[in-house]
Amino acid sequence: MRLWDPHTGKAVGKALRGHSNEVVGICFSPDGQLLATSGADGGVRLWDPRTQRQLPVPFDGHRGTVWAVSFAPDGQALATAGADATVRLWDPARGVQLGAPLSGHASAVYELAFSPDGRLLASAGEDGVALLWDPATGKRVGSALTGHDGAVGGLAFSPDGSLLATAGWDGTLRRWIIGPL
Repeated sequence: MRLWDPHTGKAVGKALRGHSNEVVGICFSPDGQLLATSGADGGVRLWDPRTQRQLPVPFDGHRGTVWAVSFAPDGQALATAGADATVRLWDPARGVQLGAPLSGHASAVYELAFSPDGRLLASAGEDGVALLWDPATGKRVGSALTGHDGAVGGLAFSPDGSLLATAGWDGTLRRWIIGPL
C-alpha cells in the first residue's frame, strides 16, 4: 500500500505495511488526519498519513475478509463491512465497537456509504441488496433495496442525500429516491 502525490504522480515515502494479506478497503477521514484500511486478513488498520505510521488502535470483531471501510462525515465513527455478513460501527479514536453488529445481509457485505449528513449508512453486497441503517441507533431504515441480478459492489449518495445509486455486478446501475428522513 502506498501514498501518492497527485500533483507529481510520485510515491510519497515508503510502502505502508501492516496487513498480512491483500488490502481491499481504504478511506481517509473527512479531515485527512487518518487513513483506514481493511483486508483479506480480517483486519482493520488506522494510519497517520503524515508520519506513515500505523496507530495502535485495535479493531477486532469481523470473521474473514473486511471488504470496506467508511468514515462518517463528522469523523466520529468508522463503519466496516465484512465477509461475515455484518456491518460494524467503531469509535476510531479508541477502537471500540459502537453497539452490536448490524445484521441483515444474507452473505458478504462489499460496500458502505454514509449519507452526506451522516444520518444514514448504506450497505450492499453479495446478496444483491442494499440496506439503509440509522448509524445512531443501529436500526434498519425502510425495506431492502432489491432489483439487481447478483452482487452489489458500489454505492453512492447524491450530494444532498436524496438519492442513492447502486452498481451491480449484473452490469446495471439503479437509482433510489431516499427523500427526507
